[in-house]
Amino acid sequence: MRRKYVDGVEMVYSGVTEGRVKGGVVVLISENLSVCVKEWRCTNERLMRVRLRLKNVLQVVQLCAPTVDSAEELKISFYDSLKELLASVSKSDQLVVMDDFNASVEET
Repeated sequence: MRRKYVDGVEMVYSGVTEGRVKGGVVVLISENLSVCVKEWRCTNERLMRVRLRLKNVLQVVQLCAPTVDSAEELKISFYDSLKELLASVSKSDQLVVMDDFNASVEET
């Protein structure tokens, strides 16, 4: 996990930073909301969770799913990690899951 501040915005990211990037997630938090951040958790280069204390507790899960043509082991590992991460979210917290579930379309 790496943190960087750009123009009053905190950027937390995880993933590959060199070569051909095949995974990576980033969450941007404004300076005003940065005091509300209670926890950052990067599971791997494809999954990150941010826990915010607003009026209620809000958990944001940012993800970058492997494409359908990725190796089966990678897809299984990703979805197992996602399932584990989602199971760790308290039922009393609000949950937002963001980013892309990649797809690959086959031409016929």
